[in-house]
Amino acid sequence: MMLNFTVKNYKSFHEQVNLSMEASTLKETYALPAQAASVVMSGMSILPVASIFGANASGKSNLIDAMAMMKFHIQTSLAKDNVLDKIQVEPFRLSTETLKEPTEFEVSFVVKQKLFRYGFLANKDRVLEEWLYEKELKERSKEKELFYREEDTLHYHANLFKVGKIINEQRLAKESVLILTLGYQLNDELSKTVMEWFVNFNVLMGHRYDGYQHSPLTKLRKRQR
Repeated sequence: MMLNFTVKNYKSFHEQVNLSMEASTLKETYALPAQAASVVMSGMSILPVASIFGANASGKSNLIDAMAMMKFHIQTSLAKDNVLDKIQVEPFRLSTETLKEPTEFEVSFVVKQKLFRYGFLANKDRVLEEWLYEKELKERSKEKELFYREEDTLHYHANLFKVGKIINEQRLAKESVLILTLGYQLNDELSKTVMEWFVNFNVLMGHRYDGYQHSPLTKLRKRQR
């Protein structure tokens, strides 16, 4: 269950843009039916669906594309061809300054009764920063830093992200390779939990639906033929 997705300096997005699935608490504006949202913890309700409105060429498709790009790099950062090639980020082009600045992705989601927040900062050559946090779905629980990466330097929680010790000792943190992907390849259970969420995080593009043979969109297209 996704809570928030944030992207900055990607395609048509110069400043940070956030898509939130959290239900509004402004009851005086509208009354949200109780069955319309899932309550994940006290004070936090998540909507099952959201709409993005905007004029043509306002960035609606680019927001979805940013989600797909984030997932793509997470799943392929250890692939041989991807390590040799550039990271496929596309910074905002209408400024000479942003062309030199990195792109940022971050997503927060709930899985196995925990709230995770994961993201990374990258340019075409390397991952500059990467982070993973978790929080119990309880009142007054605090967010815990599982790891924080600064280029090839990894800071990690010794008890919660034990694979960090192996990554540091063997100097496995390389330019375009994500720590999350490394942890998954090293059979770290925490990394597996997060990676499995991304594997099941399907990003459906209206003009790229052929790869999803069993999706509702594909079935609808077939019925319309």
